[in-house]
Amino acid sequence: MTAATLPITGKKREGKIVYLPVQASTSLKAGWLIVSGKPGQGAGVAGYAKSLAAADAATHDFVGVAEEDCDNSAGAAGAKSVSIRVGAEVELVSSGAAVTDVGKRAFATDNQTASVASVSGAGWDIGVISAYISATAIRVFTSRWRSLDSANGQRIMANVDWAAAALSKNFFTATRYMRVRKAYCKVTVAGTDGSAVTLMLGKTPDGTPIASATSLLSAAFNLKGTAATNQVGSLSATAADLLLAPGDSLSAVITGTPTNATGSATVELEAVE
Repeated sequence: MTAATLPITGKKREGKIVYLPVQASTSLKAGWLIVSGKPGQGAGVAGYAKSLAAADAATHDFVGVAEEDCDNSAGAAGAKSVSIRVGAEVELVSSGAAVTDVGKRAFATDNQTASVASVSGAGWDIGVISAYISATAIRVFTSRWRSLDSANGQRIMANVDWAAAALSKNFFTATRYMRVRKAYCKVTVAGTDGSAVTLMLGKTPDGTPIASATSLLSAAFNLKGTAATNQVGSLSATAADLLLAPGDSLSAVITGTPTNATGSATVELEAVE
């Protein structure tokens, strides 16, 4: 399905109202899914609202559903503000939906379309499917914006150490839905083996062997890297890969011969509804 260009009315329920300034040269319609620029994204982006688009997943956070039309197409950033319903139940366009999808996470691919991860393969994690309407329509309880909920958005740090003769292992198991936000690695003593020595962080659902883990990073950490220097992980571009369901584990997969290599890695996770 393509993104909406007209208002979407009568398809949302409850939730709280927040007001956000709108990005420059941006027009929004009632009923659209709205995101805002993440902190650190720079002037005119961080904290400003825009329509959800797949290309913005790395730079914006999902907020909620627009309550009204807001035309800032001719204005500077913040010239106008839009009211957004947060934590609402909303009817969305879907593809290949089934009644068995109720209770699963919903992933949005544009400002009006969402499906389960197995159908869309990617997209923004926006909440839980609350009702099946048809193969092309579902209702979704959208996640509460983390600034409004002390539980939703709570950050948890998971750490793993390695030493000489280290083996791949699971090191954290989720008890609720969680999303990977960041990953870091710091070598204490660099490996000296002649071949590459790397650490890949992965996700292993219950019953899945570590060898079949889903990679969380686009490139593995280098365990022969400079000691005492942070390596910042580049997260997978597939949103579904970064979502942990209850029972999913984080895994550390080591490739090569560590010899005398030591160090640690940290994964920052965010609790989601």
